[in-house]
Amino acid sequence: MQLDLFPKMATGRDPNGKDDEDPWLKAVENADVFVMYNNDDEYEISKYIFTIFQNNKVTYVSPEEHIMPGFRTYQAIDQAISASKKMLLILSKESIENFSFSLETLLTLEKSLQTNKLRLIILLKDGLGEENIPKLPMLQLASHVILERNLHEKCIMNVIEMIRADVTIDSVLPAGNLAAGMAWSHFTGYLELVLPELAQGIQKCDWFNDNPGHMPLCLFMLLPHSGRSTGKLGDDDRDVEEVGQIEIIINHRPYSPKVCKVTERDKNGHIKSEYFCVAQYPGAFCALGTIKEEILCSFTKTQRDVEVQRFYHYLNEILNHEKYKQYGVLTKMLMYDDEEKGESATISYQLRKGVHDVIRNQLEKAAEGVKKTEETEHYRDEVCLLYHIKDTKLVFKVKDHLDKNKIRYSQARPASSGERDGDSLSEIERRVRDARWVILFITESSQKDMISMFLAEILSIGIETNSLNVIPVLNGITPAAIPSFMRWAMHICIDRDEDYLDMIVDAVRGIYQ
Repeated sequence: MQLDLFPKMATGRDPNGKDDEDPWLKAVENADVFVMYNNDDEYEISKYIFTIFQNNKVTYVSPEEHIMPGFRTYQAIDQAISASKKMLLILSKESIENFSFSLETLLTLEKSLQTNKLRLIILLKDGLGEENIPKLPMLQLASHVILERNLHEKCIMNVIEMIRADVTIDSVLPAGNLAAGMAWSHFTGYLELVLPELAQGIQKCDWFNDNPGHMPLCLFMLLPHSGRSTGKLGDDDRDVEEVGQIEIIINHRPYSPKVCKVTERDKNGHIKSEYFCVAQYPGAFCALGTIKEEILCSFTKTQRDVEVQRFYHYLNEILNHEKYKQYGVLTKMLMYDDEEKGESATISYQLRKGVHDVIRNQLEKAAEGVKKTEETEHYRDEVCLLYHIKDTKLVFKVKDHLDKNKIRYSQARPASSGERDGDSLSEIERRVRDARWVILFITESSQKDMISMFLAEILSIGIETNSLNVIPVLNGITPAAIPSFMRWAMHICIDRDEDYLDMIVDAVRGIYQ
């Protein structure tokens, strides 16, 4: 059932959204669901999805149908996300790369997932699957439904059930947000104590000294989707064997991280190489499997998967926070689906891959500065400046300072709302990927304007995997005003840092010199 939003259209509304009785927000609050989709899909969605909603008396509102002319669309979306009971994001093959959000919208979505309510639902159509959901934490944690053509109505009915279900974390978990609590518990009760001593402990052990280059200075944390541990590592995997432990004494209390031998075999099954690493299942994390099996019958696989991913992202955010960044380099979380078939579901595969990645990264860092010329050849530019048209004067200052310091740069400016000029998405993507560093200017102008979902995904993955170095430069806003996946990166505040130009240059040169 579509809501009659504006029965008195002639009266109009304040384009700044400051009416005391805002009909848009009132309609959102009264609707069952707030629906977001791309204009290209409007006909099909109206005909095949909204019709089923109406037949089942599901009330909905959407920006595409209901926002009045002259109103700031992105501001309206941000307000609606905060006010809505449930949100439905419809993604199609044609539109998934054309979605645009403001940074405020991403932040609002992120905050909505930090409440106790499971509010965001993603409907994937046109053959899209779970793997096509953009790699943004606030989207990865959402419930989702895959729209199958031969089961069209049944899939929409599943969406309707999700819309009507008043599911909260408190209703299925013992207390509050379990994943967040477990992440902090594991960090403060174990990692914060053990990690400062771990590297030295590894360097003193025989496995490290007898196998040079085959044991990384890192703690590997196994995060299976099931939330269950296998007991002793390697009990059901012939290529993983617990061989000992690192003895660490803190405040007269012993800690004993386990050391594993990981065997790598050739295609004939013969031993090719052996690696050693410190690995474990986080004790608190594995409570998820216990809860599923012993305590809560209603704790479904989907709900458990949400909490597993939440644990990963919460702990990742803690370890990458500026305050604890010294711990992030000493850990690697390996999240995998242990309930699927195939090699990737095994502990040995995950540890082999993780060990190779960490050893390679540590070797690359050790060689930084020595291979300046060789490394920079992989990138067309040292820096890409990503900015809003209203920040041109600020960017000019930065460009001038980069020129003086002989730092090679490119620039990319997405078109702002209602603007035809601006660089194309494909050109922006090329320039971002061709640069070793991306300086992302986040100001009041750019924060409220659009950023494509695809570009946000590039930045998120790049920051999380360290494949892309992003420096957010903030002007007129605080770090709390940007999504947390961008807060993982180093940031520079112009309002706080008078020498911000030199700080930008120093940050870039940290890789090259």
